[in-house]
Amino acid sequence: MSLLLNNLEINGFRGLSSLKLEKLGRVNLLVGRNSSGKTSVLEALQVLSSQGDPNVMLGLAHEHEEIIRGRESATRYEADFLENFFHGRSFPEYGQGISIGDSERLHIKIQAIPFIRTEVDIADQDLEHEPSVRTKWVRRIISIEDIRNYTSDGYPVFYALEATHTDHASGEASKFTLASQDIDNDTLIMRGRGPVSRRANSTPFGYVPTTFIDNETLSSSWDLVVLTERERKVIDMIKIIDNDVVDLAFVETDSVDRYRPRTARRPMARLSSSSRPISLGSLGDGVSRLFQIALTIVNCRHGFLLIDEFENGLHYSMQKQVWDFIFALSSEFDIQVFATTHSSDCIASFAESATNHPELGCAYHLGQSIIDGKAVVTRYEEDRLKDLVDMGRDIR
Repeated sequence: MSLLLNNLEINGFRGLSSLKLEKLGRVNLLVGRNSSGKTSVLEALQVLSSQGDPNVMLGLAHEHEEIIRGRESATRYEADFLENFFHGRSFPEYGQGISIGDSERLHIKIQAIPFIRTEVDIADQDLEHEPSVRTKWVRRIISIEDIRNYTSDGYPVFYALEATHTDHASGEASKFTLASQDIDNDTLIMRGRGPVSRRANSTPFGYVPTTFIDNETLSSSWDLVVLTERERKVIDMIKIIDNDVVDLAFVETDSVDRYRPRTARRPMARLSSSSRPISLGSLGDGVSRLFQIALTIVNCRHGFLLIDEFENGLHYSMQKQVWDFIFALSSEFDIQVFATTHSSDCIASFAESATNHPELGCAYHLGQSIIDGKAVVTRYEEDRLKDLVDMGRDIR
């Protein structure tokens, strides 16, 4: 099975002015210091695979606390947060924008289109009355070079985000508007915002953040695998940490908050050593983290699995077994994996597992040039990575 991406090039996104990961593996580990761009790579992959789905972009903005909702409705937002997706936190010149993907596979380009509102006279033709003329506000696209002239003359400048998504493997391409400012009240309208806004040709992806995923999301994901062979794979993966777990289920419980009473579902486990169900959360952070990773894997067949800070909640002694599962399931479910880490134990366990799965694993160190601050990427194949780890070299 071919990979979704052979290479990944990111330009103009977040803190990444230009970054290229070449000769990607099926399972890829990203290492580097804080602010080196590891998480930005995962975010860029979410934008690419979802074709810029507004739900995804709003979710990313919420994670960074960048967004302010407009007053009018749930689809309107203050527009400033969109600039944060562009390098330098400002809209670039028209034609540059954000570029993410592989020139031979999937690719998306996002541009900010500046426009002003201007008045036009429209003649109303009515056979029973005299013709009348009314004034209407309309949009007029302007060039980046003209923005300063218009703003100095008191004209407000608005923006729309346009995306072009290309699947080079199939030859399919589509162009669409992601968002646009309203010329009447300056709020942002997110196009396609809603529970069914996922684009028809988007690529599945699963994202495991550094924090725990909420039970509402997990229960929905669990419903997709229950009574299938994927359910058993999730339980088998949890057994890496707690072999006492026999079965899992989501059970409705009443909220203990008397001020906000509601019914919720939480994961419960059946243990071989207990006659009653046990809350999965009571088995420790490691079990909860592994449950989230396992459930995400089995729900993103033919897509991307994205894990931020892989080592969170996982004891170093268990990490090699977890990687073994990920390598095996990524091949079985045709998934391309990208994970980040700060941990030397995680790198060591990845290297050990990768050597047992030849030509599947790669590690990339993301750094910055001391001369111009541009991204510098170093690629490590499994054998070289294992040798460096065995020699005690720290590639973080």
